[in-house]
Amino acid sequence: MTPTPFDLELQMDRHGAALRQLAGALVRDSNDADDVVQETWVGAVQRPPSHDAAIGGWFATALHNVVRGWRRSERRRLRREAVAAQLRANEVEDHSTALAREELVHRLVAAVTSLDAPF
Repeated sequence: MTPTPFDLELQMDRHGAALRQLAGALVRDSNDADDVVQETWVGAVQRPPSHDAAIGGWFATALHNVVRGWRRSERRRLRREAVAAQLRANEVEDHSTALAREELVHRLVAAVTSLDAPF
């Protein structure tokens, strides 16, 4: 007995609305929910379920797994950005830039002090 091929269109018709609703409840942002659902469908096409029984539960589990991976990636991205921001804040200013700025300050002060008294 040969298993029936995975019919994406049929499964999307049957389970698409429920998956979208579940994704909306889990991630709370409609754009992110759409991305999570789309990634769930891609995963289902790449690795379709081996059975037809309780396939709605299979989709819900697959979506939960996608959300878990999405959240993990998001946390990692936020940590990388925080580390990069901290490194930028701790960077030592180039010596030539500091000297050029100091020279500009001295020239500005000299120009202001050379103005006549009413100015």
